[in-house]
Amino acid sequence: QFTVLNVNVPNVPQVKGMRITRQGISIYRDALVRSNGAYQIGGEEPTGVLDELGTDIWALAEGYASITPIHLDMTAHKLMADLMNWDMGVEG
Repeated sequence: QFTVLNVNVPNVPQVKGMRITRQGISIYRDALVRSNGAYQIGGEEPTGVLDELGTDIWALAEGYASITPIHLDMTAHKLMADLMNWDMGVEG
């Protein structure tokens, strides 16, 4: 499977170290901002579950950099196989 490494570094004067993490849940409240004829994504700083030990969000909140291996194929393969058994008149 195609995997990327998501590396995050906290904006702190001294990083405590590096942690290998799993992906946490972030909540974004983005807004499209127009500035000097260009558009940027702005908005509030993301929130999430900061105290879930072992997540990238936890690591950043605690002052650590994080490395999270992420698969890009998010297909629910088991559900896809189950859907093939449905009688919908659709061929795979």
